[in-house]
Amino acid sequence: MSSNNNNTIEPILKVKDDEQPSSELKNKQTIDDTPLDEETRKKVEEILGKTPIVLLIKGDADRPFCKFSKRIVSLLISRGIQFSSFDVKSLDQNDEAQKKIYLGFKKYGNFPTFPQVYVNKELVGGLDICSGLDEENQLISTIKE
Repeated sequence: MSSNNNNTIEPILKVKDDEQPSSELKNKQTIDDTPLDEETRKKVEEILGKTPIVLLIKGDADRPFCKFSKRIVSLLISRGIQFSSFDVKSLDQNDEAQKKIYLGFKKYGNFPTFPQVYVNKELVGGLDICSGLDEENQLISTIKE
């Protein structure tokens, strides 16, 4: 995980120049570099600003849709971390405005996958990053900073 000057985290997917991922994987794992339009940014920030800790997941906290979402919910609950969640699958991919919000979450944090954990609208990371912080006993202190 590395930060650039904009305090964003670079995507996890790193590929050697001579190795390119399949187009299906590439489409799911990369973020295009077009800027986030102001209307979409405002909507993303509105959702991320509802509570201090927001978890973007597939499904909801009571019924996560995928194993990664289930694991991050379990991790946060087991550490006594209170959060709100937003189901990214609730956004209709056939509706252009809602699709822009879905992609806007990825662009906002410069992070290509879900789940995503935000504290005060700042990306902490996904499951791997949060699990790593937890293994180093730094998850709670990172989230409470």
